[in-house]
Amino acid sequence: MITKTELLKLCKQNSDSSVGKILGCSPRTVCNLRKKYGIPAYFKNKPKVHKKCKIRGCNRMDHMHGWCRAHYERWLKHGDPEAGYNSRGVRLQFVREAINSNTDECIIFPFVSPSQRYGLVKLRGKQRLAHRVVCRTVHGPAPTPEHEVGHRKCCTSSLCINPRHIRWVTHSRNNYEDKINQGTIVRGKRHPKNKLSKKDVYKIREMYDSGSRPIDIAYIFDVTPTNIVKIGKRKAWYWLEEK
Repeated sequence: MITKTELLKLCKQNSDSSVGKILGCSPRTVCNLRKKYGIPAYFKNKPKVHKKCKIRGCNRMDHMHGWCRAHYERWLKHGDPEAGYNSRGVRLQFVREAINSNTDECIIFPFVSPSQRYGLVKLRGKQRLAHRVVCRTVHGPAPTPEHEVGHRKCCTSSLCINPRHIRWVTHSRNNYEDKINQGTIVRGKRHPKNKLSKKDVYKIREMYDSGSRPIDIAYIFDVTPTNIVKIGKRKAWYWLEEK
């Protein structure tokens, strides 16, 4: 147990929290000991003085490192407290210019962070996807709630908002076209059960169109007659262009 003299000496130089760390107890325990020995609180914690953000022209209170919360978060995201800021209305103005443009090049929405896949623009008090705003303005509202905005094959980025590169498509169609554009679709030689090459398919089409029986063609290429009929009617390998 600490004596009154020792406690008095510590309390004159430290706060209850600091004394508690020295003695290995809580500040509440130190406070109770002071009251027991009749020792006043000589050292009181000074209230934190909030200063203004050190960025010129910012009147918000500091949050961390002398910056307000907004500038501190910009520093965390971009490495610069003044980076990533857009003046009011600049995003909407960029979208309007994209709608009225006549270029065939991709118009990349620039106001995004590295982790964002699509651009956002504030319209009528709500955050909306920039490419959906453009598509709705140019091509009208979505035909059904299930429709979404799809980018054409000529488009190189999901951030593109060129009206000529986007249109309304269903979710399944959009996924299918994305796989084609990215080269990840499993068809033709990529299919694990495929037995035919492009040359074989062209030959099958030629024989089918000339009137050969599907069962005879199937025997030659070691596939089923059903497959031959589908290839001949362009239901299978339909994506392969005609010669």
